[in-house]
Amino acid sequence: MKSENEITPIELLEVLKKGAQVWGEWLKKNALTENFDDYFNSNFLDSDIEYISEKDMMERRVKINGLCKLDLSGFDLQEFDLRFFNLKGANLEGANLSNANLEGVTLEKANLKEANLKGAILKKANLKEANLERVNPTSVSELDEPLFSENPRSNPGKAADFSAANLEGANLSHANLEGVNLYEAILTEAILTEVTLIEAVLDLGDFTKANLLNANLCKASMGYANFTEANLHKAYLPYSSLFNVNLKGANLQEVDLQEANLSGANLSGANLEKANLEKTNLEKANLEGANLTQVALTQAILLSANFSGATIRNSILAYTIMIDTNLSSADLTNSILTGSNFTYTKIENAIFDGCNVYGISVWDLIGEPASQNNLVITNQQEPNVNPIITVDDIEVAQFIYLMLNNTKIRKILTTITGKGVLILGRFSPERKKILDAIRNKLRELDYVPMMFDFEQVESRDYTETIQILAGMSRFVIADITSPKSSPLELQATVPNFKIPLIPIIQEDEQAFAMFSDLKGKYKWVLEELKYTSEVDLIKAFQKGIIDRAIEKEKELFKEKEKPKFDKDVKDNRPSTSDYF
Repeated sequence: MKSENEITPIELLEVLKKGAQVWGEWLKKNALTENFDDYFNSNFLDSDIEYISEKDMMERRVKINGLCKLDLSGFDLQEFDLRFFNLKGANLEGANLSNANLEGVTLEKANLKEANLKGAILKKANLKEANLERVNPTSVSELDEPLFSENPRSNPGKAADFSAANLEGANLSHANLEGVNLYEAILTEAILTEVTLIEAVLDLGDFTKANLLNANLCKASMGYANFTEANLHKAYLPYSSLFNVNLKGANLQEVDLQEANLSGANLSGANLEKANLEKTNLEKANLEGANLTQVALTQAILLSANFSGATIRNSILAYTIMIDTNLSSADLTNSILTGSNFTYTKIENAIFDGCNVYGISVWDLIGEPASQNNLVITNQQEPNVNPIITVDDIEVAQFIYLMLNNTKIRKILTTITGKGVLILGRFSPERKKILDAIRNKLRELDYVPMMFDFEQVESRDYTETIQILAGMSRFVIADITSPKSSPLELQATVPNFKIPLIPIIQEDEQAFAMFSDLKGKYKWVLEELKYTSEVDLIKAFQKGIIDRAIEKEKELFKEKEKPKFDKDVKDNRPSTSDYF
């Protein structure tokens, strides 16, 4: 083999001009290609054949500097084997490199403007600061053979393979890279303005501080790629896959991410002003401190996403899924939340001023917002038809709207407050028939029974629930038969609600010690009604429970109109036999 000094640029140019076949013979002659088959198929006694491994070939090629800075503009290098050669600073403008093998080649600062790289292999190539402006590797319609790549997720076809290539600072502006493989490629600070990367593979690529202004990445795959502080202003990325991608501090103003998959993505501190995120999947994404002003998030999936400290002013979040979403300290001023699902949503110190909350579903919110004034609860898609009605509480908003617009809800509320009866007690399995008898009788009399069975409750924190149910009831029936039966709950509930309470107790049982104090202190607590059996109780139900409750209700109503100070004293407890 000639030494690297003996191979001159002129000689290389002459050989390159003669085509791929002559080039291949020249490589073989100069021991610049591996010869595994030739060596092992030859006579081992033939000393003229030197065994050359791929490693030997690579080491020899990288030492040849004759191709550096060569002017190869317009050259036809189709199907050439240029692996591992040093083409640093070479001029390949307009060159035909289709199907060429450029694996591991050094093209640092090379000019590849408008070069044809269709089907070329650039795996692990060094294209740092190379100019690939308007380069044309392929088009999807021409894909017909398996892509030469170690990446199993690569798109099939004869697209250029840039996997693991170093394109740091490279200029690929206006390049057509449709369908190419950039798996694990390094494109830090690369210029990719108006580049076409439709259906390209960019998984695990590094695009830190890259400029992708107006880039087209429709349906591209970018899983786990790094776009930290990258410029994607007005980039087009609908239907793209960006799961677990890092977009921390990136410029995503006016970007189109419609129906893209950003699950698990890091968008903390990113600028998404005026971005299109309709139907986008942001499940478990991190948008802490991000700017989402005037963003479209209609029907987006925000399940378990983190928007803490984010600015989401004047945005559209209609029909979004915000289950377990973190909106702590987020600013949603004047945003449209129509039809969205807020379940287990964290809203501590969030701002909801001026939001349209028509049709939202609010359940188990966590925390208290910093401000929630002027929440619009009416449908403003027809502003001339529906008047603007506002409230100052996001949880109350849902309830008020239902009362105003749902006749069934209004009917139910009227029914509950007019006919609701709360039943309290410990109904053990053997006494379950008493409960069933009470409920059935109330239904028969056109009342709405609401039962709270202490026997079924393990938690001790249910006083508030009882108070809520009592507040919706016309009167209360409390079975105090068991010594364990709700003394604390009654003591906590009775003073707060001035509605008739009719205690019932099985014959030969004694009420808890403090019950007499409740009865003496609060007029709406009636004397206990004793019963011997289910049949006995139902027989006296109308007169012993219903009539007494209504009578006490009327008495309390009169006292409301004109306070009375007469003490109503009854020394004898009534028995069911008094009403037969």
